[in-house]
Amino acid sequence: MTKILVIEDEIELREAVVDWLQFEDFTVFQAGNGRTGIALAIQQLPDIIISDVMMPELDGYQVLQEMRTRPETAVIPFIFLTALADRRELRHGMEMGADDYLTKPFTRDELLNAIHSRLERLSVNRQQVDQALDELRQTILRTLPHELRTPLTGILGLGEILAHSPDGLTVADLQEMGQLTLDAGNRLLRLVENYQYFIEIEFRNSQPVNEECTEECKVEASGLMREISANLAMQYDRINDLHVMAEPASLKIDPRDWAKIIFELIDNAFKFSPPGTAVQINGWRMDDDPQALRYQLSVADLGVGFPPEQVAKIGGYMQFDRKKHEQQGSGLGLAIIKRLAQLYGATFEIVSGPQKGTTLTFTVPLL
Repeated sequence: MTKILVIEDEIELREAVVDWLQFEDFTVFQAGNGRTGIALAIQQLPDIIISDVMMPELDGYQVLQEMRTRPETAVIPFIFLTALADRRELRHGMEMGADDYLTKPFTRDELLNAIHSRLERLSVNRQQVDQALDELRQTILRTLPHELRTPLTGILGLGEILAHSPDGLTVADLQEMGQLTLDAGNRLLRLVENYQYFIEIEFRNSQPVNEECTEECKVEASGLMREISANLAMQYDRINDLHVMAEPASLKIDPRDWAKIIFELIDNAFKFSPPGTAVQINGWRMDDDPQALRYQLSVADLGVGFPPEQVAKIGGYMQFDRKKHEQQGSGLGLAIIKRLAQLYGATFEIVSGPQKGTTLTFTVPLL
């Protein structure tokens, strides 16, 4: 049964609203001030919150702010009741995350229409989430067993040779087998680390944002760009293909996350472009908006590219044309970048087309 929380300090109005809603078979909780309303919201987790703006203890804006900072209440639809029809007040509430406004006096039908509209939207959102989760489960079932088994099969096969048929193996044979084992182990390790990273970011995105930036969330941009790009170029034996132009800047981002972003974007460029073609890495300060100074990392390759419909589907556990390009990995790299962009209020853009190469840009606020 749908649960609705009504927060209103006018007793007569609150009781009238509660009566209207109970008549419609809603389960209704009520509070006479903002502080009590917050406690009830946390305890009961209603499907909708209806709140007056001007109240004792805490006003409606403070209640909304508290709801939006808590993961368990952040997405609950919030309807304001107000005697103020000032456009600035309405805009202020909507910018804070309010879903609707009802101006006093309002009718029973106006209230019920607003509630049903929110419930319909909530139902659609839940259906979309359920569909996305179902697609995610199906993709995991398809990709994870294969990605785990491939390197494990190689390691086990080499181990069996060493355990049961070591006679006749030369030093060169042993070195080759050792390198194959190391490659398979590193592939498996990266797979596990990416799954762990993805889950960690999902958890971090669900937590309240801490606006304070300590030394742990600061990084100098260009040093890691040069270091990681050079290491990857050596791994792919493509030193001559690498072109880096990195302007120094201090970023408001955890060094570990910045390193992950650089690694995944550049590794993706080397992986999906042929040897002998350029991989261009640029990093520069964007001073076009004095109120929002930013730094942009751009990674461009001349590889196979992706059609628009595939770019739009990039997300966790998604791979494209695996048989054609023989990707190695879970498809989590770009999904991790997208989640990190959400976490830091950054932007992540992909410009790509079949046989036209790909340009990936990550734009993050400067300190």
